[in-house]
Amino acid sequence: MAWLQKRGGVWWIGWRHDGRLVRKSLRTSDRALAKAELDRINSIAVTSNSNAVTADYIEAMTGKAPAKKPTLAEFPAIHGPKFLANKGLNVVGF
Repeated sequence: MAWLQKRGGVWWIGWRHDGRLVRKSLRTSDRALAKAELDRINSIAVTSNSNAVTADYIEAMTGKAPAKKPTLAEFPAIHGPKFLANKGLNVVGF
């Protein structure tokens, strides 16, 4: 879980990732804004740890829909036969 720390009149957020301390300036002196960001970060962490992250959740937290990853069936159409041939892959059927 993340925490808040005030340094020189500016709020910072801190957390541990793989045992290492990570800190990020929130660039605000307003405690209410800092607390809102802390709540958002903690919500993301709890959801991620529970493997409950969905596309809807990501969109709600970031305001953007997550990028759609192409399926294996779409791969040849996106990259084309020349790309596949350069990788030494069979391009029969193109």
